[in-house]
Amino acid sequence: GLHFGIRKLQSLGFATLFVGLLQAFSMFALGHWMCRLWGLPDPQALFLGAALSASATSVVVKTLEDFQLKRHRFAEKVMGILVVEDCFAIFITLLNSEAVSRKHSLA
Repeated sequence: GLHFGIRKLQSLGFATLFVGLLQAFSMFALGHWMCRLWGLPDPQALFLGAALSASATSVVVKTLEDFQLKRHRFAEKVMGILVVEDCFAIFITLLNSEAVSRKHSLA
């Protein structure tokens, strides 16, 4: 996903951003909820929720390459969705680590 620039994402349209955010948030919320259900504290539940929201971008890219589908328009949209999901996961992980470090510095 590193070759995907902002302009490339913009050219794929709003639907790509919407689907990526919806899927990432859904997996994050489900992962967080499951962890809380199992009794994990919030920092761990947030981290695992973010990990679940991250996609297996390299696996998808390799599959698209193996089937020689990487140049198709739908493959570009799939890659855009994966980039959005990965950015979401990174953002949530950064927020979580910042919150945990603040909590420990106040203690």
